[in-house]
Formats: sequence, C-alpha cells, structure tokens
Amino acid sequence: MQGRNIARLAAGVALGAALLAASQPAIGAESEAPGDWYFTASGMQESLDAGNDGAGVQVAVIDGQINPDVPTLQGADLTIAPSICYDEAGNPIPPTTDEMEGAHGTNSVSLIAGAGAGYPGQVGVRGAAPRAQVTYYSVGPDSELLDPLCFDRPGSQRPGSQRGVPERFEQALDDGADIVSIQIESSDTIDPLLVARAMREGVIVLQSLSNEPFDDWGTGGLASMNGVVGVQAIDAYGDPQNGAGSTDPGVDVAAPGVGMTAQGGPGAESWETQTIQSGTSNAVPFTAGVLAAVWSKYPEATGNQMIQSLIRNTGVEDHELARDDSLGYGIVSLRHMLRVDPTQYDDVNPLIVDDRELQGAGGVETVYQPTYLEIFPEAATPEPTEPPASGDPFEALLPVFVIGGAVGALVLVGAIVLVVVLTTRNKQRQGERNHGKA
Repeated sequence: MQGRNIARLAAGVALGAALLAASQPAIGAESEAPGDWYFTASGMQESLDAGNDGAGVQVAVIDGQINPDVPTLQGADLTIAPSICYDEAGNPIPPTTDEMEGAHGTNSVSLIAGAGAGYPGQVGVRGAAPRAQVTYYSVGPDSELLDPLCFDRPGSQRPGSQRGVPERFEQALDDGADIVSIQIESSDTIDPLLVARAMREGVIVLQSLSNEPFDDWGTGGLASMNGVVGVQAIDAYGDPQNGAGSTDPGVDVAAPGVGMTAQGGPGAESWETQTIQSGTSNAVPFTAGVLAAVWSKYPEATGNQMIQSLIRNTGVEDHELARDDSLGYGIVSLRHMLRVDPTQYDDVNPLIVDDRELQGAGGVETVYQPTYLEIFPEAATPEPTEPPASGDPFEALLPVFVIGGAVGALVLVGAIVLVVVLTTRNKQRQGERNHGKA
C-alpha cells in the first residue's frame, strides 16, 4: 500500500473543518441547495472564472453505461469509446443508455466536466474541469451475481474479468490518459504490471475506497496498489462518510462525496429528477476534476508533481506532510492547490513505496503490488561507470622495468629514457551505480 507504514498523524479532521468553514455562505443542512455544497465549499466558480477549466488534460473515466444527453454534458469534450462487452448470446452491450442504469457513470462524468446546465428550473451537476478531454470507457453492468457480465465477442468469458475493467484500464493507458478515474467496485483483478506501467508513465490513477466500513479483511483491489491514489468520501462538515471515528488504511486523500446532487439515480423515475446521493463514487471524479483544473493552470507539471501537490496542499493553510487512517493526507483543496506551483516538487510519485527497503524489516515480510522493481526494472540492473578521464595523454605510458626474476633488474641511465610496455588489456571498470527513484 502507498506509504501505509509511515507515521499516522491525526490532523485530517481539523483540516477538513477549516476547509469547509472557509466557504461562505454556510453549507450543510442550512444551504439553499444542500446537494451543491461541494461546489461552493471548494471554490469551483472562482477557479472557473480565472480560466482554470481543465483544458488540455486527458481524463479517462471507467464506469458502467452513460447517458450523454443530460443537459450538463452538452458541449463537453466527451468521447465515448466503443463497447468491448457482449452478453452471453454474443449481443453487444451499448456504452450509452437512456435507462436509469446509466446514472452512476453519467454523474461521475458530470462531477468532472459538467457545465451546470439543467432541466427546466434546475442547475445541473457541475465539475471543476468542463473543458477537460474526457474519454469514457464503459464496462459490464453492476451486479451482485458472480456470473460474468462482460463476455468477449464469441460470448466466452474474459479470463479473470467479469466487467472488463482490466481491458479498459489498459486501453486508457494506450490512449494517453493523464488521469484515470475509477469509481466502481469490481471483482476484476488488474494486473500489477499494468499498474506498474501507469506509474512508470506518470499517469495519475484514482480509485474509490469501499463505501463499507473497513474491517479486518483489509483494503484490497486497485486502491491498495503501489502508487495508486485511494480516495475517501466526506460530508459537508468534513467527516468521513462512515462517521468521524471511521478509518481505512487505504485512504490517501478525502474529498466531497456525501449528500451531493445527482441527475437521476436510485429512486428517480426520470432523468429530470434530481436526487441526493452519497459515496466514494462522488469523491473520485470530484478529485479528478480538481486535478484537471489545477493542471490546466500549471501545464508544465508532471503527473507525479500533481500527486505531490494533491497530498501536500490539502486543507486551507500550508502544513507539514502528515497522514492518518481517517482522511489520509487531508481533504482535497482546489483553492490551496491553485495557489502553489507544483513544478517546485520532485518528479516522483510520493505514494510509491520502495519495498526493497522494507523486506524482512522487523521479521515481517511486506508485500507491495506492483513491487518497486516491477515499476522501475532498471533499478535492478547496475550500470558500470566509465574510468575517470585523464588530463595527461602520457599518463597511461607507465615505465615497467621487469625482465624476469632470474635475470634481475635492468637499470637504464641517460638524460631521457622512455620505456613503453603495453599494460594488460580489457582493464576492469571501477564502481557501480544503481538506478532508482526516491
């Protein structure tokens, strides 16, 4: 897991309260539009007014079906990738739908790139990056059944994949995504080597934590993988969705996700109905939108530097880097991140653990997926250094006066005597250095 063994400092709740208290008017139950509290609290309108709209940033969203016809997505730079899923009979499962099954994915994209247009009398779901280049990768439908839900073209099951998440993840990397936003739970297993590739290429991978309270089974799946950003959901008062005392060792940051406006969704009879929904499925796309907005202000930053800024500039005020199991490094702050140029940070993903330093520590074997060497295989291959260059071209001409032990030493006397003897060839190069990233 990403830096799970560092000291956990309980500063997150205070940061969350400060972040939310900084917004005016007051938010929460007293707000005129309680489901829009995240928009006011984060300062999205000020950011948009300043031109920080996500332009030029490529965001991949992996989710179920989507309804691209909702008003808030009209005009969005949205590309919908062709479906890779077929039902058991071999019929394609379309990536788009006007049924309510598409509400989850629709609202996820809206929290990134929604411009705010709504049905009559409404303000639509809004995101921090309405000009981001969003590519949508649909996967098989959600179900509690263990049966495969995304067959390949002949109608046969995909190896190790029920919904097609691993295939979509690889496709997003192939398509050049800067940010990958995954806000669905799935039993699909993404190959750690694919995650290693994403980390190597500096792609920001966001994964939602479970909405259920953490238990002794531990955090699993993509959110626990080395270098991936695990996102928790908070309410309008800065508390984690499962209560102020709830913890999860998989959390890296926390973001608004509880009590937020959604278009359609469970309980809605039509798309014109707005509901209030909660969960980490809101927190992940919110975070993706914030990252895209900030990145559009600082386009020279790398993905690694954006992650540095994400975890260092949480809350309202500057602070030392500190983490706990409640809010991770703190609450995602659009305002704070916009104030700080991320190019000042090292081009290193701070969530990647070099597990070589932890192997066998304290008698306990720590396992990370992917391993550091899977992410940076060149770190396992030391490269020899060149011998130091000499400034004297005649330094290599060493006088040697050995004829043989039986004969003895031959002494040459004269004004200038130069004896050249060829030294042993293929002299061993000295020193080794290891490649790696801190």
